[in-house]
Amino acid sequence: MFSDNEKISLRQLKRLLVFDLFSVSGIIVPRIATASSGKDGIIAILLAILFAIFYAWILLSLSKCTGGNYLDYSKRSVGSLLTFIIGILYIIKLSVCCIFAARLFGEVINETLLEDTDPKVIILLLLIVSAYAASKGFEVRARIAEILYFIVIVPIFIFLILGLNKIKFSNLMPLFTEGTVDILWGGYSVFLTFSILELIMFTGPMIKFKKSDIGHPGRLMHFITHAIVVVGVLDVLLFVVTLGILGRGETGQKLWSMVNMIQVIKLPGGFIQRQDAIILGFWMLSIFTIISAFFYYISFITKFIFHIPKQNYLLIPFIILLFFASVIPIETEQFFYYFEYYMKFIGMPQSILLPVFIVFIGKVRKIKNSKPIIKTLLFITTLLSVTSFTGCSDMTEIEDRNFIQAMGIDLNDSGELTVYYVLPDLKALTEQGSENPEKLILQLNGFDFWEIEELYNLEYNKRLDFSHLKAIIIGKELAKDQIKLTQFLTYVENKYELGRNTLMFTSDSTAKDIVSLNKELEGGIGDFLDRLYRINLKNNGKKL
Repeated sequence: MFSDNEKISLRQLKRLLVFDLFSVSGIIVPRIATASSGKDGIIAILLAILFAIFYAWILLSLSKCTGGNYLDYSKRSVGSLLTFIIGILYIIKLSVCCIFAARLFGEVINETLLEDTDPKVIILLLLIVSAYAASKGFEVRARIAEILYFIVIVPIFIFLILGLNKIKFSNLMPLFTEGTVDILWGGYSVFLTFSILELIMFTGPMIKFKKSDIGHPGRLMHFITHAIVVVGVLDVLLFVVTLGILGRGETGQKLWSMVNMIQVIKLPGGFIQRQDAIILGFWMLSIFTIISAFFYYISFITKFIFHIPKQNYLLIPFIILLFFASVIPIETEQFFYYFEYYMKFIGMPQSILLPVFIVFIGKVRKIKNSKPIIKTLLFITTLLSVTSFTGCSDMTEIEDRNFIQAMGIDLNDSGELTVYYVLPDLKALTEQGSENPEKLILQLNGFDFWEIEELYNLEYNKRLDFSHLKAIIIGKELAKDQIKLTQFLTYVENKYELGRNTLMFTSDSTAKDIVSLNKELEGGIGDFLDRLYRINLKNNGKKL
């Protein structure tokens, strides 16, 4: 440990990385691995560990080329303007990650420990405390992580080992039931939880190397690999215990299904009644470290690109901005869907492409008569950036979508399914009159849900969009048919566009009877059922 000089040792760096990597992955990895790869999620996690080690090696190699001072090197290589733009891209990514972590923390704590406390209050307190920790500097964060390392990691590890006695091997076997593409994609999805490793690019000047470390340049990679493996082992244990106890259906049902697993495991002796509170308490300590890291690096980069004398001056504005962004009225599951999409196709590729571009320009500058080459590369890069920001090739415009507000499903005597897609009355919502009620309900028949979607694509020229789906109504006959009902649940599980917290209702007769009420209800049947649940059923504890 190096006192009051904003320097940390390699051991402190390793423990900081373990905290930062495990803070979010410890909650969501079981769900991500199960949703993408099913029982083969354990293979996806192992692949993610290998991806992360290779990713760290790439970043360290690039950091070595910059001399450890990434932003200074960028300014010398590509100039102040491009460095400013690159800095903004990093600030956006770190802010998005911080918002997701804060929302996740607020939802989990509100649902498990502080049910009567507004999540907004929980999120605000988290941001304030984390920003305060960030204001104390990088070395203080490292000291805190070093003190809490064994206090947090060891009890969680022991708890997971004890949980192995509760698993059902039928929930874990057989393996290799998913396709190779699904497993690889699942590995990439889990790998996204290791994206915090990119902060290695900014950490170089803050590491104090001992004389023995200087003679062994691989020491830094050794410590980082150790941190990745520790987190990887914890992720594997979390996945095995969660899937082994809850099964595939319940594990993939909720973003933080791991919390349900914690509540199932009982510690020997029975002297602890709320072991879930203790484990979540340990997790809370790790989430504080990652949020404080986001605050530190956001203010650090902002200070550099805006030439502000002290980065602590920026913490209060960022607390306010991140708080209001964190409490935007959108379901956390839906936010995660957009967050994951951003990380897969923008956030993670950016973390490699930006330093590669900067280092490449820096190398080219050392070549004699390199100005024409640099100007050409900058022109091509700018052109590609402009075209990439004009739109996404696989994105569908709003006017080319059918937003589904509610969905009804009936099973006919012939074994055929009838699905009713209920659309919102956009004219009524925008006070431009009202749409013909018959046009707001799309009815399709088929023997399975994939066939019904195929029929929809043949009959309609707009894409189905379930991002605003409020409720699913199941007819009585479908609810009684275990085979068809299981097929429907499998369809829901594999169709990620359907939010895992979408309300589901069972009709005493047919779903058509409920859907037909759509024209009589202001806002539509979906909005009515959503309000019915939130205002009456949820608050009064009644059941449908």
